[in-house]
Amino acid sequence: MHHLDCWIDTDATLCCTQHFAVAIKIKALNELAAKHSNLKVIQLEATDPESVSKAAKEVEAHLNGAGLNVLINNAGILTPCSIENVDAEDMLHVYSTNVVGPLLVVKAFLHLLKKAAKDNNEAGMSCSKAAVINMSAGLASITVCQETYDFIPVVSYRCSKTALNMLTKCQALGYTSDGVLCTAIHPGWVQTDLGGPNIISLIIVQTFHPKFFQRPDDSQIPAGKSVTLRITDSRRFYSWRFGFKVLI
Repeated sequence: MHHLDCWIDTDATLCCTQHFAVAIKIKALNELAAKHSNLKVIQLEATDPESVSKAAKEVEAHLNGAGLNVLINNAGILTPCSIENVDAEDMLHVYSTNVVGPLLVVKAFLHLLKKAAKDNNEAGMSCSKAAVINMSAGLASITVCQETYDFIPVVSYRCSKTALNMLTKCQALGYTSDGVLCTAIHPGWVQTDLGGPNIISLIIVQTFHPKFFQRPDDSQIPAGKSVTLRITDSRRFYSWRFGFKVLI
């Protein structure tokens, strides 16, 4: 099982994130929700259509007639493997969470994203209107694979994140007419269970400046500080490592 928690706030942002120390994470989320009345914790298993559907209904009830502005697909798994020992079971296991999960979640919450876009009179697309943000990885890039393969092959993970990039492209093409922005980003080594507490954090905001994606060089950012990614365009995969330029 790839247990997930979702939380929404009054800005109508939904985040789906996988966790490993389940009890600790649930306790921490519930404590956070107890301090902030606008934060709701909802259980969701991204690889289970019934669980996803149930979570979507709960979120819709909490929104009380409003739309959903932002959906972040942050759940993901990585299993150590190389081209020599990767097998069908591993590939299917990783694809189920990293690709099928985001597909099911977006489809279930799409009507809420469309409503948010329809209710917003702003021109163009933005994160303050309606957006899907899929967390990809630099390891998904076919272009720069040679630079990192020997260090960390993880074939199933690489392939799944490349597939997620294609899914994002298809979502963007399919939902542009509905005003829903879809993009995939690689935030780099950030503050997660894997990254640790002293790694820089990433804040995602929107801007009306077209195609403006910037992040300072990591060497200029003190540990524990945040940087900002400004998103206004769909159909792209952005990586911190390349100044948030298109990376395929």
